[in-house]
Amino acid sequence: MVYKWMHEKNGVTDETCQPYQAKTNACRAFNECRDCQHNGKCYAVKDPAKYKVEQYGFVRGEHQMMAEIKQRGPISCRQAVTTEFFAYKGGIFKDTTGDRRPRHATSLLGWGTTDDGKKYWIGRNSWGTYWGETGFFKVSRGENNLGIEEECSWGVPAKANTITNNSHKLGLADFAADGLVTSQMLGETPTVDGFDEAETLIQDDATPRSQSVKPGPVVSDDDGHSDAFYSTPMHITEPEDDVSPGPMNADEDPAFRKQQREDGVDM
Repeated sequence: MVYKWMHEKNGVTDETCQPYQAKTNACRAFNECRDCQHNGKCYAVKDPAKYKVEQYGFVRGEHQMMAEIKQRGPISCRQAVTTEFFAYKGGIFKDTTGDRRPRHATSLLGWGTTDDGKKYWIGRNSWGTYWGETGFFKVSRGENNLGIEEECSWGVPAKANTITNNSHKLGLADFAADGLVTSQMLGETPTVDGFDEAETLIQDDATPRSQSVKPGPVVSDDDGHSDAFYSTPMHITEPEDDVSPGPMNADEDPAFRKQQREDGVDM
């Protein structure tokens, strides 16, 4: 749903514009991108850089997920969250409860195999660097642990030349003359070659291993999302704030507190 919005609408700013706060804010310029002075006064940034996606789609299953990560980079996967996962400190996490109810989403960016043959995904969470392995984690691969292999999404960023278009704001008159590094400069389109020989990365055995994975867009007009969601106005008319809202701890988030109660965590 997020990639669909980023494909059809005006795009989104990066996190330096608006750090994650685990709360709902009104959709207006101040909450879209802000900058703050040393005295604490904050203001909305005019015409901030935004990012869209040209293509998006979904992938599931160990081998297709591996092929997608190799082809286009990290993917976003839904997953279950258990009490043990909350308390994860390091190593390869393996859930034993069988919980696969999706209540969270994380980014999978790679995989590996231990010397004794244990396969795992390398994931990136959004709970800060004090959780897990400096914010990252490993989870058992190939058995749909936590339901993490059931539905993942991918997106291809739009070629918006964002940095070049905003170079005048940095006072870099000769920036455009330096040029931008493109994928063509880095070589040919990545293929699925280079995986473990024992792994079959494309389900169709007749497909050559050197063939690129999903070279075309996978965008459907009928993807099960409600038209009402996308026709709902996303902007409201309210006076803009001139100060940043106060910080919010994770345990102040109603959804997080509800999850703690369900998991029996002492409040």
